Amino acid sequence: SFFHCENLVSVTIPDSVTKIGNSAFDSCYNLKSITIPNKVTEIGRCAFWGCNEAVFYVRNEKTKHLFLIQSQI
Repeated sequence: SFFHCENLVSVTIPDSVTKIGNSAFDSCYNLKSITIPNKVTEIGRCAFWGCNEAVFYVRNEKTKHLFLIQSQI
């Protein structure tokens, strides 16, 4: 987990990752860029809470739909 990691500015999640855990990037206020791979099938609660300035790069529609649903929790 990178909870409250203020030095984190950009993240490219590896293609081997299938799950982003609860609060994984919670309160990473300086995070500006996040790339989520196609294989992600689960995004935990508050995984990106507080990442208000971040731009999310999601490579396919299925992953984008999952992200939109999970980010509303």
